[in-house]
Amino acid sequence: MKLDLIDIKILNELQKDSSLSNVELAKRVHLSPSPCLMRVKTLKENGVIRNYVALADPKLLGLGLNVFISISLNIPRPIFNRCVLKSDRK
Repeated sequence: MKLDLIDIKILNELQKDSSLSNVELAKRVHLSPSPCLMRVKTLKENGVIRNYVALADPKLLGLGLNVFISISLNIPRPIFNRCVLKSDRK
């Protein structure tokens, strides 16, 4: 699907706030509501708009940062152990 400038404006506005009413969206992209709704419908039908989401604030939910790290080394275990033990002594 080829997007024009108005389609891109619609996408930009919906990415900022996906809960916009069609009337408000139409105002922001300088269209009347009916053609705006048709464009949004076409964007959905063509898979450009896949979903609408709500983003929760992790800080307000009391959530911290979780990080999982996996490291693979191509050195024999005894050499790795010696390096770790040496670094622990410093």
